[in-house]
Amino acid sequence: MQIVNMRDLKLHTRQVIQAMLSDGYAIITRRGRPIAMMTPIPEKEISDAFNALRQRMRKTAEKAGYSLKDVPRIIAEARARYK
Repeated sequence: MQIVNMRDLKLHTRQVIQAMLSDGYAIITRRGRPIAMMTPIPEKEISDAFNALRQRMRKTAEKAGYSLKDVPRIIAEARARYK
């Protein structure tokens, strides 16, 4: 277990993540008080979460009347709006 304050996490993110992966988890503190715990995510959980998110997004888009054919048009409109 590694205990890391927010400043060190910001400055040394790579090292904190490497230590977290080898130790199993890391505790993040702010002003000396624990506020979060970082843990590795198993590969299967990542793919399951992305698949669930993709399905929810697809259902929401279908309810709004969009299909995959609309994606290029939507992207073009968003890019034009935020230039």
